[in-house]
Amino acid sequence: MALMEYQNPPTGEWKHWVIVGGRGAGKTYAAMAWLHDLAKANPGKNALIIAPNFASIADSTRSIGSIETGPWLHPSRQIKWSNGFRAICKTSSGLPTRENIDSIRGLRFKAVIVDENPWTVPVYLQDLSLALEQGGRIASTITGPEDMSPLWRAIREIPGTVITKCRTRVAST
Repeated sequence: MALMEYQNPPTGEWKHWVIVGGRGAGKTYAAMAWLHDLAKANPGKNALIIAPNFASIADSTRSIGSIETGPWLHPSRQIKWSNGFRAICKTSSGLPTRENIDSIRGLRFKAVIVDENPWTVPVYLQDLSLALEQGGRIASTITGPEDMSPLWRAIREIPGTVITKCRTRVAST
């Protein structure tokens, strides 16, 4: 499936890409397509995916890649590519916190995807940034409008943040 213009990652220098839009806009697909391209170019590296549930990531994973190169879903809650790139998947309830950060300690990530967990973005971005390797980036997807709430003010104040907006159900038509 071809990407729509808003589903392409930002150009230039950025550290945190926020994809905001309604249900069916293809936000998770855009983040996973970005991760797939990153995986092809970075053999043997790691990524971290934090999502409400494994099924939402599995659906997007099935729609990218190929049978030859992957990605493939593993029972260990990892997504693996043929070149050794892997994405470790955590659900929102298993989100690494300051108290249980050991679940990812020692790993360096080329990328982190935070899918549909907007309340965690400002809180955990600094902690997750520490787990990024040099040049690593974070993509976050958020359903709903950008507004003037404290959450959005905090997101806009994160250095290196680029926000992409999309309309509801654009990708599915």
